Order: sequence, then C-alpha cells, then structure tokens
Amino acid sequence: MAQFQPTDEQQHAIDEFLTGGNLVIEAGAGTGKTATLEMLARARPKAQMQYTAFNSAIVKDSASSMPGNVSCNTMHSLAFRAIGHKYQPRLKGGRLRSSEIAKLLGIKPIVVTLGQKKSKTLKSWFLASIVMRSIRQFCQTADAQPTWEHVPWIEG
Repeated sequence: MAQFQPTDEQQHAIDEFLTGGNLVIEAGAGTGKTATLEMLARARPKAQMQYTAFNSAIVKDSASSMPGNVSCNTMHSLAFRAIGHKYQPRLKGGRLRSSEIAKLLGIKPIVVTLGQKKSKTLKSWFLASIVMRSIRQFCQTADAQPTWEHVPWIEG
C-alpha cells in the first residue's frame, strides 16, 4: 500500500498508539482502517500486530502491503488455529447424516397418538433433525440456555 499523509483522525490514532496503551478503532467500510493499521505498524515496528478480515482475498491483498510486524489472517483461520484443529478429523468427513446423529444420541422413534384411532411414528432421523435445528436456533440467540422456544414447530 502506498504511504499517504495521515488524516487528522489517523494522526490522532498514531499519537494514541505511540503512548503504548491499548487502542481500539471503530470505523465503517472504506474509511481507511487498513491504511491506518499500516501507519500504526510503521510507527512502532517492534509491536506485533494482527490484521483480520473475513475474506481471504482481502487478507492476501493486505498482507502484501503490511510491514513484517503485522500478521494477516482470516477470522476463520485464527479460530481454526485456536480451536478447530481439535476437530479436524470430523471436518474432513463432512456433515453427519440425521440417522447417524440419531444413533450417536440414542434417539429412538416415538409414536404420537392423533385422536382416538390415528397415530403417527416420528422416525429417529426426523427427531435428530429437529434436535439439530433446535441447537442451531439456540446458537443464533443470546439466550443462556436452550428452551422449548428454540424447538421448531412440527406440522401435524
């Protein structure tokens, strides 16, 4: 990345960074975050810094312009390095089928009575898919624990 004269905001960030304390910069898309990080890294070449992005193409492009004291990674690669490597054997095999999940969890089919003469069997693989959908729903909330509200409605 070409070196530019810092804006007033960037100069303020550099001045704060040079005090040695922690620095958090909040900025929207296209506002010069990458250029600012490069300026900060050049201002303190002994400080180890981390650049993160979601897109690997952006990380690759940014890495080519950053000084050597900046590591550039995707968020996913950092997560994989910290935690994901423990699950690598499972990741290579792809996703588990609902029938495999049912077997692992010991889920058995259940019969639901509908009125006096009707009944319906909910197969174990179907119940496992409901469990997985419920877990996914729970994980997409800020709730402290799963509740019945995370379980999807079953028609019929």
